[in-house]
Amino acid sequence: MLQHHRGKTRSINANDEKSWERLVRMNSREKFQIKAHEMAVSLLAITPSIGFLSSPRELTEAMNTADGWFVIILYGFLTMAVISVYTHLQRKYPGQNLLEFIGQSKLGHWIAKGLALFFIVFFVSLMAYQLHIFGDVMKLYLLIYTPPEFTTALIVLLAAYAVSKGTQGIIHLSLMFVPITLLFIIIMVVFNIPNVNLQELRPLFPEGISPILRGMTVGFPAFIGIEILFFFMASMKESQIRALPLNVSIIILVILNVLILMSSIAIFSLQATKLATFPTVELAKEIEIPGGFFERIESLMLTVWVMSIFNALSISYLLAVQNIQAHFVPRVNKIWVTAGLAFIVIILAFVPQSLSEAFIMRHWVNSLGLILIFAGLSCGYLSYWNRRHQNNLKGED
Repeated sequence: MLQHHRGKTRSINANDEKSWERLVRMNSREKFQIKAHEMAVSLLAITPSIGFLSSPRELTEAMNTADGWFVIILYGFLTMAVISVYTHLQRKYPGQNLLEFIGQSKLGHWIAKGLALFFIVFFVSLMAYQLHIFGDVMKLYLLIYTPPEFTTALIVLLAAYAVSKGTQGIIHLSLMFVPITLLFIIIMVVFNIPNVNLQELRPLFPEGISPILRGMTVGFPAFIGIEILFFFMASMKESQIRALPLNVSIIILVILNVLILMSSIAIFSLQATKLATFPTVELAKEIEIPGGFFERIESLMLTVWVMSIFNALSISYLLAVQNIQAHFVPRVNKIWVTAGLAFIVIILAFVPQSLSEAFIMRHWVNSLGLILIFAGLSCGYLSYWNRRHQNNLKGED
């Protein structure tokens, strides 16, 4: 009798825990629903900041040809295919994120927890890399005598405040900052047109397909960040879950990244682009405004980039906090989770001792992101097919 009572008590406690988790998730998304164009803007918010400054150098260094634009286009098509596949899956469980859908069965519950842990590691590592690059760039170009620890801590505190506003606040940040970022990139490319030498882009594919394969193995970072779809799309109405607006944002990213890469090579040459640490900053330095009305355009460009990286940092921060709360500490106040995570991220940001070590760290973050994309899609579709198979068996009975 006593054993039966204890077993019943454990069952009630387990049910209460699940109910609490569901309550936390429901409260986090009932207040605000994301529209299709807002989700597309959020994709534009998290992806450009990650490899915006250094991707031309990394691609040219890996390929040793001027054909990196083909790799960007290829990655763009692959990303659009992934988005289309996941959007089709998301329509099967509107109002739930990927991990909630996977975790509805006993086995799926533990799979979802495992995936949640890796997603937390991914978002935290991504934040640490972004903070390291942010601190180095600030010290190199803008705040020469200010310790990187100070600027890093400051932007983390600002991001923590943004996270306190929830999904709605983060989406509104994206709507405010992304148009400014895109406009400045277009202006930077347009004003550099007089400096372009198209001969630097020739010949096309001089070494065949081998450079393309090397470029693919770099883990091009321009499209890392689409993992946010697994979580933000739970806040979308079923009628708003469409692949077209999201793929349009990827097309915009492809065009901008191709323009930046080709401009860098056409202006500086292939060899100079390989040697420049941040070719995009060097592009901004080449801009000359008639009449000398503006000088040091790179400072303005870096200001826009700071807005972009703050926006991307806030998105990663929010998703890390939400996953920690939903899957591991649902009864801990969000403030304590946010504060504790800020402390951890600041420490991790200074683990790399140099830019080269930071780029190695980014390579591993990219690899983890790609693995999580395919692991998430595979587990999601397996859960869906398993559930449909079970429902068919019940129907036959």
